[in-house]
Amino acid sequence: MSEEINDLIPPNPKKHWCQKCKKHGPYNTNNTDFCNVCNSEVFPPNDSLEERKNVVVLMVALSPFELLFLFFSLKFLWCFSLIILSILTLSYFQIKRINKLNNFYKQWSEWALSKGYDSSKDRIGAFDILGGKKAKPLHKIANTIVGIILLIGCILIYNTYRNYSLINAVQERNIEAVKKAIDDGASVNAYDWLESGSTLLHYAETKEIVELLITNGANVNAKNKNGETPLDYNRSMEEHLRVHGAKHSSIHSAARYGDVQGVEEFLDAGVDVNEADHANYEMTALHLSAKHGHREVVEFLITREANVNVMDIQDTPLDLASSKPEIADLLRKHGAKTAEELKAEKK
Repeated sequence: MSEEINDLIPPNPKKHWCQKCKKHGPYNTNNTDFCNVCNSEVFPPNDSLEERKNVVVLMVALSPFELLFLFFSLKFLWCFSLIILSILTLSYFQIKRINKLNNFYKQWSEWALSKGYDSSKDRIGAFDILGGKKAKPLHKIANTIVGIILLIGCILIYNTYRNYSLINAVQERNIEAVKKAIDDGASVNAYDWLESGSTLLHYAETKEIVELLITNGANVNAKNKNGETPLDYNRSMEEHLRVHGAKHSSIHSAARYGDVQGVEEFLDAGVDVNEADHANYEMTALHLSAKHGHREVVEFLITREANVNVMDIQDTPLDLASSKPEIADLLRKHGAKTAEELKAEKK
């Protein structure tokens, strides 16, 4: 008779319930909930179910792709833009998924408690909701989109990591590491997009590495964010770069670094000898060569009919050569004047 009464007693949400014995505890519940009589798993109180539900929701929400992406995100915090984009996308779909789970567990918990069912059922429900045959199209689409985004993100991060390994090897002049990185598939045209945007040839400081990179297809005239080519940036390797067709980014760059050959190449290609550099105070090639003390370039520009009294935003070439007497004398010899002298003449 007592058994029949027990059958009629509904489970109390505030107490442990053994579905097999059909009665409440107390039970020993240090780690797991088992009946002392039949040793079967008991249904926990509602508070314990809520805690378990939260753990299951968190575990299901963090799919393998998301865990992998989390690892890369923590390891490479500089992938800020990609991380933000992915987090926003993930948040949208995760909110939908977790809301679905919460609704499911609320309904299932009420139903299970009223029936005295075994708590192992909650493990089945999670997978039915998210990925099983009963999953709705929205969940499958969400999982697919999130998985694709995370996969693309991981591939991009891995490629970036691989390319930065090559950049570090070049900067450290470690040719063996450079060879290994290239063999592993790193791009010889990789660039430092986090800083100046410079390529490997901008950083290479040994002939062997320069030759290795060029042999494997590195672009000898690639520009960084400042518009500089390897020949502009990497003056120590000028000879080796020139052999492979490297050029300056502009006549102004060639004049600044005292490269007569480079200046001549631009003039022969039709560049105006008095062309102003709009990004650098309207200086001409003569301004820059005079300022940096390149006498040979100054002489060459004068022979190519450069205007010795051309003004940038406020100075003539002679003004910029005031601290270089040899250059100043050469300019004076060809009629150069200071900006103040030119203003006085106009008066």
